[in-house]
Amino acid sequence: GAWSEQFFTQVRGLMSEDGIVVQNVGTMATPEDLQKLFRQHQRVFGAAFPIHALVPDYLGPYILVLSSMDATLQPLNVNWESWTRQKIPVQYYDGPEQHMALFTAIPADVMELLGLPLEGMPCKIPPLSPLRHPKAVREKVVFKEKSKEGNRVKVTLDTSYSLHQD
Repeated sequence: GAWSEQFFTQVRGLMSEDGIVVQNVGTMATPEDLQKLFRQHQRVFGAAFPIHALVPDYLGPYILVLSSMDATLQPLNVNWESWTRQKIPVQYYDGPEQHMALFTAIPADVMELLGLPLEGMPCKIPPLSPLRHPKAVREKVVFKEKSKEGNRVKVTLDTSYSLHQD
């Protein structure tokens, strides 16, 4: 197929020593393909890291692979001060927390399929902030009622159903 070792070897020939390649390698719906592509990346580039992206439009887990010829590459070791100084406009990627989640929230079945150790994986996903009840929010609550006279809709203002998360 198109994703042969010859193809990846040609891609490697175009890269600088500190370059990286990121490829969509699929889902657990086709585990053999996922495993094959991951192994090809390891053989050709030397270092390959799974990335777990939660993409609502696709079957999950949705896996990508980040590959590099630099055997010492540590994808979690990012200079975030440099990132901030560059003021890169973002649409889908928002920095350190999301970056860590992409590399550390790899499902166990994917880790096992790829032959990666389950123990010792960093997992510092921050908890969600607590839900609070905002004082200023007024929600419309719609109730459908059935009666002998027929169906009717009742709309009331009620803040008891309002929850907000920062």
